[in-house]
Amino acid sequence: MRANADATAPGAHLGEWSSNTDFFRRSRLGEWREALSAENQALYETLSGKRLDPALKAWLEQGRAAGDPKTL
Repeated sequence: MRANADATAPGAHLGEWSSNTDFFRRSRLGEWREALSAENQALYETLSGKRLDPALKAWLEQGRAAGDPKTL
């Protein structure tokens, strides 16, 4: 995905990242939050709570600790 970061990084088409590949450098659980501004973190919390199924949101934020994505 990093090789195609210009097409796969969320918000890439909006210029959200100074480098689209930086999104994929965040590989530790929860580390992606550090790449977002406080404003974007608040927006994520608001929209993800409204738009995502709770199981999917948990998996996105907690990885496999939330369960196997194939069964969600």
